[in-house]
Amino acid sequence: RAHTIRRKKNKSDVTMKVLSAINSYSRDEIGHIVVEVALNKSDENVTHHVKLANQAADVLKTALYQKIIRPSESNPERLTLHVQITQCSDGGRIGRRCCGGVSIGWAVLFLNWNLSDDEIEEIVIGPETEHFRDSGTIGIADICGHNLGDNFVLGMAKDSGPNAISEKIDKAFQNE
Repeated sequence: RAHTIRRKKNKSDVTMKVLSAINSYSRDEIGHIVVEVALNKSDENVTHHVKLANQAADVLKTALYQKIIRPSESNPERLTLHVQITQCSDGGRIGRRCCGGVSIGWAVLFLNWNLSDDEIEEIVIGPETEHFRDSGTIGIADICGHNLGDNFVLGMAKDSGPNAISEKIDKAFQNE
């Protein structure tokens, strides 16, 4: 079976919440990124999920800086990207092996985010939600590897999350 990463289709994929205030900003004014772990109740009670979410937050923040921040001496850094990790799970090997085709055992990473001007406390884009699930592949690594689900989550934090957020930010500023 092929490796699958699924982005959940939701309202934010169709309609992005962009305030008219975006016209007074430029894409190059994004200068700060804040990533927080704010897990739901079921995840915050699982020590491994909390540890994994904190690792994912570090990876996500680094990837977002590389993807989104465009240093410029001529533009002020007025905008801050706020991201919260609200759900983070490595899934389960047995579930992926037996029922992966029906989304059981998948690694999960859910993000809430917005872009704001913190100085005047105004949200420019958002709030938005991104849902990522990764089924992985069924093979020797899934049978023998103990941290495969962790790797899936960290991969989503490094690639899928920053790419989705960056695409939406770019789209919002193209339409300004």
